Amino acid sequence: LLVGIILGQASLGLYAVAFSITSLPLLVLHGVGAALLPRMAVRSNVESVRMLRRWVAASIGIDVAIVVALQLVLGPAIRLAFGSAFVPAIATARILVLAWAFLAFRRVLTAAAQAQGRAKAASIAEFTRVSPASSASCFASTRMTGTPPLARLMAMPEPIVPAPRTAA
Repeated sequence: LLVGIILGQASLGLYAVAFSITSLPLLVLHGVGAALLPRMAVRSNVESVRMLRRWVAASIGIDVAIVVALQLVLGPAIRLAFGSAFVPAIATARILVLAWAFLAFRRVLTAAAQAQGRAKAASIAEFTRVSPASSASCFASTRMTGTPPLARLMAMPEPIVPAPRTAA
């Protein structure tokens, strides 16, 4: 929504294409986190930590494999699926796939913290995951348009929310 408001409809279309291609790490590692939480919750602390180490190593391997694979196929996939008009979305997609990979990995760690009864650590992890995503989105949008989002927002000729109409 903010991309459309701040950058306009064309940039929103490019962002939507980039997001649709790059969200695979989120899907996969959210599933890993969902599977990990109940399995760790029923184990002792020692067994839980051992299990966490195995799952973290596996999650890193899965995440890296997905990122490498997506980086290799991003360009051809966007050209094939959406056409040459969406080639500018490739640079944004390359940045977003990295951001989603970090965010997705954090979900595995959050599930582990929840399973160990460390709700405060899980909440902090979930709260701090917003920063890398917003930073990556700002960087990606700057690459698409050549202007930082705040500068575009300040230069808007009209307010984002239209003024209410008055009855005549």
